[in-house]
Amino acid sequence: MSTHYDGDEESVTYHRQGSDSGIEPLVYLRSFHDIRHSYVEISEEFRLFHNLYYDKKNDKYVLITDSGDEEDAIIVEGKSVKIRLKLLKQYLAIRQMHLAIYFEMMTYSEKSLEELGVNAGSKQNRTTNLCYDLIFRDAEELISTKGCKAFSRLIGKKLIGGMPREKCGIWPYEAEGEYVDFIIGVDDNGDNITHTSDPEVLATYFDSKGGAYHYLTPVFFSRDVLTKYYANPDKFTVEDGHLWCKGLWGLRMDNNHEKYIIVYLGDLGNELSIKEQRYWKSFNVPPEGYISEVNFRRSFLAEWTNPQQSDLVFKSTFEQLFGAWESCFGWPLFKSLSTEDEHNFKALRIPLTNDQAEFDQQVLSLAKVLIDSINEKQIEPFIEKDSNTKGISKFEKFLQVQSWTGYEEHIKFLRSLWDLRLGAGHRKGDPYKRGVHTLYWIKRNYPMHSMIF
Repeated sequence: MSTHYDGDEESVTYHRQGSDSGIEPLVYLRSFHDIRHSYVEISEEFRLFHNLYYDKKNDKYVLITDSGDEEDAIIVEGKSVKIRLKLLKQYLAIRQMHLAIYFEMMTYSEKSLEELGVNAGSKQNRTTNLCYDLIFRDAEELISTKGCKAFSRLIGKKLIGGMPREKCGIWPYEAEGEYVDFIIGVDDNGDNITHTSDPEVLATYFDSKGGAYHYLTPVFFSRDVLTKYYANPDKFTVEDGHLWCKGLWGLRMDNNHEKYIIVYLGDLGNELSIKEQRYWKSFNVPPEGYISEVNFRRSFLAEWTNPQQSDLVFKSTFEQLFGAWESCFGWPLFKSLSTEDEHNFKALRIPLTNDQAEFDQQVLSLAKVLIDSINEKQIEPFIEKDSNTKGISKFEKFLQVQSWTGYEEHIKFLRSLWDLRLGAGHRKGDPYKRGVHTLYWIKRNYPMHSMIF
């Protein structure tokens, strides 16, 4: 702040950046008189402009991209600050400002200028974005007593401008969207027919666009396109009919098809970043058959339709059972998963391949959801105390006490799942073989990798 007098009256003025020169800091070195540690801080306006997340553990700022990826934007190492060039240039472009870099360097020599063959003097440079003064002098007596006979000093300032506003990529100056061509059919020669996913050139029921392909043209993908998303359940959620990247983006999809994942052509271009489109493109296959009946009923008949795929049916039924049981008994049959274990339910699926490792992981997750989570503490008051009765057996006794019928196949399945779980967590032996044999006969019309659903 500053004060000045208008006659005898004192006036106080607040200066946002310490002065009204138009210069504002991008990097601050905060100090607290040695009572607290000094640290480097980045301009709040710059951080808010790019919506950067501060990773306190690693002392860096992170940019969340349109795809949901995390990129290092600013890295602070002591008093060293590294800022991603593009972010800086975009900020300068929108603010219509320049970054000023001030520099000063001193060099000392044990030899005099005469010994170095250099004449005393100075040099100046003045251009649009750079100015500096460079001088050469013999050392003064005070410096020379320390063994230095000559020195040079460079002092100056360089201005760095932003990119042209219209090319900065920040709204309303975004670059024209990029769109991938996807396979949408096969011609008479067996060659693939491809078409852009740009929604602006696709026909709709309100605009034929001169006979262009329709927004709702189904595009087929192999089911392992979802591997990436199942593998990162903290960021992505795969559910019946939808794929979500937290609150950033979502994609409608048909995952009730027995063999493929199907997405409408326009949704691919409308919902996915170019990076995600390219990822999906690598799993694109020629169309075979039609969309699932579930998707047809939902998309075109506007009917509320239950899922068909067994893993989606399982999740839906499990959540219904969870609520119905608690409403009936006043306590949940399954204990809620901890935050660290939630991924076991979110990533449950029919294994996307016949890979043994993926099958074992799904067995472990399903066992944790269905067996390890049985609420034994709430069951115990209903049955006779027996220290040898645990888990599945305890649950079976509870059902017997309740005089329920028709549960035998469910208990048999849980025991077989536990046999598989032993084989998934340890060396595979007789229990694992027994579990495979039992489940094969229960679901012998299904492929090996879908036995657990």
